[in-house]
Amino acid sequence: GFDVIYGTEVYEGQLEKWFPNNPKAKKLLHAPILVSTIDHLTPATEGVRGGRQIVPMLRLLTSDLVLDEPDEFDLNDLPALARLVNWAGMLGSKVLVSTATMPPALAYALFEAYQEGRKAFNSATLQMDVQKPVVCAWFDEFTAQTSEQENIQSFIKAHDEFIQKRIAKLNQDNVIYRKAKLLEIAATTDLPSLNTMSETIRQGMVNLHQAHHQQYASGKKVSIGLVRIANINPLVAIARLLYAN
Repeated sequence: GFDVIYGTEVYEGQLEKWFPNNPKAKKLLHAPILVSTIDHLTPATEGVRGGRQIVPMLRLLTSDLVLDEPDEFDLNDLPALARLVNWAGMLGSKVLVSTATMPPALAYALFEAYQEGRKAFNSATLQMDVQKPVVCAWFDEFTAQTSEQENIQSFIKAHDEFIQKRIAKLNQDNVIYRKAKLLEIAATTDLPSLNTMSETIRQGMVNLHQAHHQQYASGKKVSIGLVRIANINPLVAIARLLYAN
């Protein structure tokens, strides 16, 4: 046994001679646990020039993949996400998706992507005599559920069963910590779409403040709220419009 101490510039191993003058590549490869944005790994499947796929590909070859909040990605990014999960399956890696808000369709798509990759891994490692199922697990604050899934139909059934149990558990808890309101954005005005959204959000903030504020002895009214927007560019633009008003 030996202790792994990371943070030094001393690297040893078969890959050392490949990247003698590339400290970023060495850190990506040698970190015992790599925490990074996903764009450090997507070149494994999206790189088209300069050998940019080599380092993330080698990292995935010896690591499991944990994806945090993949449902926050833009729709245009989902094909790249599915390709990355597919490639992890091809390399024999495990994949963990960490989110509480993933749409069922995305869960199904990532399962299919992983399963197809895993088939290629099984074929390459001479395990194709019997098609092996994919071992799946679901976790929440109430329980954990594991099962082996042969195909997408069985995965959909197991996924829906877990969701229904979770809904039933959540409905048993009558303590309300937060209240949310989905605002309808009417695209019928003469204003640009971002201005329309900012006006609707501003009015919604005012209405929620009036309904849920706390008033202190000084007469001041205080409330805390959160406006949730998925994509960065419209978020920044709407924040500037709200600040200007």
